[in-house]
Amino acid sequence: MEIQINNADELNTLLDELSVEIVDANIYHRLYNSLVESIQDYADAFAQSNTFWRFTLDALNDAVLVRLCRVFDQESNSLNLYNLLETIRANIHYFEENHFRERLKGSPFVSSLAEDSRIPDKSQLDDDIRFVSKHNPAVQKLIIWRNNIIAH
Repeated sequence: MEIQINNADELNTLLDELSVEIVDANIYHRLYNSLVESIQDYADAFAQSNTFWRFTLDALNDAVLVRLCRVFDQESNSLNLYNLLETIRANIHYFEENHFRERLKGSPFVSSLAEDSRIPDKSQLDDDIRFVSKHNPAVQKLIIWRNNIIAH
């Protein structure tokens, strides 16, 4: 469901907030994988503090899952990828060059970024919205986990 915004700054805020969730999920995931990969090389250290590492790995795994559940949530009143893409589709004019330059006026790269069209392709946007919807089995699995394990 589209999130009502009044200006490009509000769109930037939505983009920034959701990107933090996505980046954090990736960081936790990479940290988890790095630790798991190092278990064989540091087997003695892991064995000597098995409880600590088990809780650490579980916490990292939970952190990834919680963030992914938020990113792919389908609730109409939350900031999630589906709602953000719907909002972008409804406010595509904020990607026209003049709005784009205004939104990124503080960036030293605004001129080079504005050289190419920044307007999202409507067909690709529709495909992306379908991909992040509950009709995608992976997204549906996250929704089930969110509803049955994470949130309730």
